[in-house]
Amino acid sequence: MFRYNQAASGYYQIHLNEYSSIPSGSHKLRFTSNHDECAWNDTPIGLFGGKDASMSAFVITAFMGGVPLIYNGQEVGNCNWLNNLSTA
Repeated sequence: MFRYNQAASGYYQIHLNEYSSIPSGSHKLRFTSNHDECAWNDTPIGLFGGKDASMSAFVITAFMGGVPLIYNGQEVGNCNWLNNLSTA
């Protein structure tokens, strides 16, 4: 959903479109990162191309509407990568 150089009004339109297709009283869970993303892919800073972009994506997600999922440290730009400890 996060795109470089997209006007903020575009995100509001996405929000309206998404909420028009879910049952009344339901909510979208919005997030930019979670434990799977940080363990398998990259930190939000890596995924979004820097701390400023990561924080911008977080702010849009947190204030867009819906239920924000705030993953540990992302609200302050934590750049620590979780080790993938898979034993499979």
